[in-house]
Amino acid sequence: MLNKKRFLIIDDDSFNNKICTIVIKSIYSDTEVISFTEPEKGLEYLKQNYLNSEHDINTFILLDINMPSMTGWEFLEEYENFKSEIIDHISIYILSSSVDQRDKEKSKEYSCIDFISKPLTIATLKKILELSYHNL
Repeated sequence: MLNKKRFLIIDDDSFNNKICTIVIKSIYSDTEVISFTEPEKGLEYLKQNYLNSEHDINTFILLDINMPSMTGWEFLEEYENFKSEIIDHISIYILSSSVDQRDKEKSKEYSCIDFISKPLTIATLKKILELSYHNL
Protein backbone atom coordinates (compact mmCIF):
# COMPACT_ATOMS: atom_id res chain seq x y z
CA MET A 1 0.00 0.00 0.00
CA LEU A 2 1.29 3.45 -0.85
CA ASN A 3 1.65 5.88 2.03
CA LYS A 4 2.21 9.14 0.18
CA LYS A 5 -0.90 11.09 -0.75
CA ARG A 6 -1.74 13.86 -3.17
CA PHE A 7 -5.10 15.57 -3.48
CA LEU A 8 -6.33 17.27 -6.63
CA ILE A 9 -9.38 19.46 -6.18
CA ILE A 10 -11.19 20.23 -9.41
CA ASP A 11 -13.94 22.77 -8.85
CA ASP A 12 -14.68 26.15 -10.40
CA ASP A 13 -15.48 27.48 -6.90
CA SER A 14 -12.19 28.74 -5.46
CA PHE A 15 -13.80 29.17 -2.02
CA ASN A 16 -14.70 25.47 -1.93
CA ASN A 17 -11.16 24.63 -3.03
CA LYS A 18 -9.81 26.62 -0.09
CA ILE A 19 -12.14 24.82 2.35
CA CYS A 20 -11.01 21.46 0.99
CA THR A 21 -7.36 22.45 1.31
CA ILE A 22 -7.85 23.53 4.93
CA VAL A 23 -9.66 20.28 5.83
CA ILE A 24 -7.05 18.10 4.12
CA LYS A 25 -4.12 19.99 5.64
CA SER A 26 -5.71 19.79 9.09
CA ILE A 27 -5.22 16.01 8.99
CA TYR A 28 -2.25 15.68 6.62
CA SER A 29 -0.17 18.82 6.93
CA ASP A 30 2.61 17.49 4.68
CA THR A 31 0.28 16.27 1.91
CA GLU A 32 0.38 17.97 -1.46
CA VAL A 33 -2.91 19.65 -2.38
CA ILE A 34 -3.36 21.11 -5.86
CA SER A 35 -6.54 22.81 -6.97
CA PHE A 36 -7.85 23.64 -10.41
CA THR A 37 -10.74 25.96 -11.13
CA GLU A 38 -10.69 24.79 -14.75
CA PRO A 39 -11.18 21.04 -15.26
CA GLU A 40 -9.24 21.16 -18.52
CA LYS A 41 -6.14 22.21 -16.59
CA GLY A 42 -6.66 19.32 -14.18
CA LEU A 43 -6.76 16.88 -17.10
CA GLU A 44 -3.67 18.45 -18.59
CA TYR A 45 -1.88 18.13 -15.25
CA LEU A 46 -2.75 14.42 -15.13
CA LYS A 47 -1.59 13.88 -18.70
CA GLN A 48 1.71 15.70 -18.14
CA ASN A 49 2.50 14.21 -14.75
CA TYR A 50 1.13 10.69 -14.96
CA LEU A 51 1.27 9.40 -18.53
CA ASN A 52 4.97 8.61 -18.78
CA SER A 53 6.11 8.23 -15.21
CA GLU A 54 5.84 5.75 -12.40
CA HIS A 55 4.21 6.84 -9.18
CA ASP A 56 4.73 5.91 -5.58
CA ILE A 57 1.86 8.07 -4.50
CA ASN A 58 -1.91 7.71 -4.15
CA THR A 59 -3.80 10.56 -5.76
CA PHE A 60 -7.27 11.51 -4.64
CA ILE A 61 -9.39 13.70 -6.91
CA LEU A 62 -12.30 15.67 -5.49
CA LEU A 63 -14.34 16.53 -8.58
CA ASP A 64 -17.29 18.89 -8.87
CA ILE A 65 -19.81 18.05 -11.58
CA ASN A 66 -21.41 21.43 -12.28
CA MET A 67 -18.77 23.64 -13.84
CA PRO A 68 -19.14 26.07 -16.74
CA SER A 69 -16.26 25.28 -19.11
CA MET A 70 -16.28 21.49 -18.75
CA THR A 71 -18.60 19.49 -16.53
CA GLY A 72 -17.35 16.81 -14.18
CA TRP A 73 -19.05 14.29 -16.45
CA GLU A 74 -17.04 15.51 -19.44
CA PHE A 75 -13.89 15.35 -17.30
CA LEU A 76 -14.70 11.73 -16.41
CA GLU A 77 -15.34 10.86 -20.08
CA GLU A 78 -11.80 11.96 -20.94
CA TYR A 79 -10.32 10.41 -17.81
CA GLU A 80 -11.84 7.02 -18.64
CA ASN A 81 -9.57 6.93 -21.72
CA PHE A 82 -6.38 7.09 -19.62
CA LYS A 83 -4.14 4.05 -19.33
CA SER A 84 -4.82 1.69 -16.44
CA GLU A 85 -1.34 2.47 -15.07
CA ILE A 86 -2.62 5.98 -14.33
CA ILE A 87 -6.10 5.06 -13.17
CA ASP A 88 -4.71 2.47 -10.75
CA HIS A 89 -3.12 5.22 -8.63
CA ILE A 90 -6.06 7.63 -8.66
CA SER A 91 -9.25 7.58 -6.62
CA ILE A 92 -11.99 9.93 -7.81
CA TYR A 93 -14.75 11.25 -5.60
CA ILE A 94 -17.55 13.45 -6.80
CA LEU A 95 -17.77 16.38 -4.38
CA SER A 96 -20.93 18.26 -5.27
CA SER A 97 -23.69 20.41 -3.90
CA SER A 98 -26.14 18.58 -6.18
CA VAL A 99 -29.00 16.84 -4.40
CA ASP A 100 -30.30 15.29 -7.62
CA GLN A 101 -30.48 11.52 -7.20
CA ARG A 102 -29.84 11.15 -10.95
CA ASP A 103 -26.37 12.66 -10.45
CA LYS A 104 -25.60 10.13 -7.73
CA GLU A 105 -26.76 7.30 -9.98
CA LYS A 106 -24.82 8.66 -12.96
CA SER A 107 -21.61 8.74 -10.91
CA LYS A 108 -21.83 4.93 -10.68
CA GLU A 109 -21.34 4.75 -14.45
CA TYR A 110 -17.78 6.00 -14.03
CA SER A 111 -14.75 4.96 -12.05
CA CYS A 112 -15.77 7.05 -9.05
CA ILE A 113 -15.48 5.63 -5.57
CA ASP A 114 -18.28 7.69 -4.04
CA PHE A 115 -20.52 10.72 -4.39
CA ILE A 116 -20.16 13.09 -1.44
CA SER A 117 -21.86 16.32 -0.55
CA LYS A 118 -20.19 19.68 -0.09
CA PRO A 119 -18.62 20.95 2.02
CA LEU A 120 -15.80 18.54 2.69
CA THR A 121 -15.52 17.75 6.39
CA ILE A 122 -12.90 15.95 8.44
CA ALA A 123 -15.31 13.03 8.95
CA THR A 124 -15.92 12.80 5.20
CA LEU A 125 -12.21 12.96 4.46
CA LYS A 126 -11.57 10.08 6.86
CA LYS A 127 -14.34 8.11 5.08
CA ILE A 128 -12.71 8.86 1.71
CA LEU A 129 -9.39 7.49 2.86
CA GLU A 130 -10.98 4.44 4.42
CA LEU A 131 -12.96 3.67 1.24
CA SER A 132 -9.93 4.18 -0.95
CA TYR A 133 -7.77 1.76 0.96
CA HIS A 134 -10.47 -0.87 0.68
CA ASN A 135 -10.57 -0.33 -3.09
CA LEU A 136 -6.81 -0.49 -3.74
